[in-house]
Amino acid sequence: MKKLLKPMGIGGGALLLLLANAASYGVGFFRDIVLTQAFGATHETDAFYAAFLIPDFLFNLLILAFISGALLPVYTKIHQENKERAEALFATFVKILLTGSILIASTAFFLAPFFVPLFTTPETEDLTLQLTRILLLTPILFGLSNSIGMILLAKKRFLSLALSPLAYNLGIILAIIFFAEQWGIVAAAFGAVLGAGLHLLLRAGEWLYDQKTQDLSSEKETEKTSLSIFRFWTSQNDTNPELKEIFLLGLPRIVGLASLPLLLFFFKGMSADMGEGSWTAWNIARNIQSMPVSLFGIAFATAAYPFLADAAAKQDFSGFSKRMNKSFIQIALFAIPSSIGLALIAPLVVDVFFGHGNFDTAAVEQTATLLSVLAFATIFEATTHLIARSFLAFKNTLIPAFGKVI
Repeated sequence: MKKLLKPMGIGGGALLLLLANAASYGVGFFRDIVLTQAFGATHETDAFYAAFLIPDFLFNLLILAFISGALLPVYTKIHQENKERAEALFATFVKILLTGSILIASTAFFLAPFFVPLFTTPETEDLTLQLTRILLLTPILFGLSNSIGMILLAKKRFLSLALSPLAYNLGIILAIIFFAEQWGIVAAAFGAVLGAGLHLLLRAGEWLYDQKTQDLSSEKETEKTSLSIFRFWTSQNDTNPELKEIFLLGLPRIVGLASLPLLLFFFKGMSADMGEGSWTAWNIARNIQSMPVSLFGIAFATAAYPFLADAAAKQDFSGFSKRMNKSFIQIALFAIPSSIGLALIAPLVVDVFFGHGNFDTAAVEQTATLLSVLAFATIFEATTHLIARSFLAFKNTLIPAFGKVI
């Protein structure tokens, strides 16, 4: 366990993320199975999946853009020059993020009744509104968790990054199993909030462990360990130029990251005319198709990102190119056969895993058809994660944003 808590190389980090993502997707399949067997492809499950649209849109548009845009490369560059200044930058960023996400979620809570009817049917409007308001807690929790995750990634610590998605899925499963009979589909929404909380706790725990190990390696061990958290929240170093850089570089990311949620709003509006369960079929097909993307594309790209950022900060273009080429080939070697294989066995996969309980034959056929088409996007989506991070390592957020819009 101690080895897993230490900084890791790109090979070890990629392997850990790949194995953990595989476990997380296994649990994710079980989550979807539990959900569909309990509620089927019905208006309830359509409302549950639709309720994520506003929270996810806010998270992508107003929070993740700044976390994923330039936090890691800016932090990495400063950390190489002055560790205390880098920690002060992160502390100030977290304070701003927490305040902003609470204000955004609170505003959305009161404005949700005006927006939910735009993408729901009259049958699901009230339930979708109720679930949306519960899920508005998740952008706050995920905002903090992803901020901590970026710093852990900069320090090449991968354990909690690997395990936190698993904890999120477990939260939903436990809530459905123990509370679905009393609360109905509302239990799944509270489960998502529980899962987001567990997601944050895992990453916060590893971050605190990293802080403790840093303190113990200093000359004033006892004093620094006891004041570690206090110092974090009261850091007063002047980091305004770097904060300004992070937020300015995040602006193009807002445009790029907003494009997918807007597309999903459009899809949800279309599904309202396609009958009960169509939105559920889309989400399940998308969840299955995203598994090889996460296992190979995101795992290798995430593991490579801090090393690409290091090379970019040092202006080591040769090292950057070698790392980029090697990771691209690794992703392609796994993603191409996965894309073809998934398209061929889509009907079998959907039938075996979901063709039970209240998920009837029509739902299986609709989901399998969607999955067969989505499978061919796998190779492109998997490699895009690495390409986007190569630009972000050089603090270029415009090209990834343009790609997202396209």
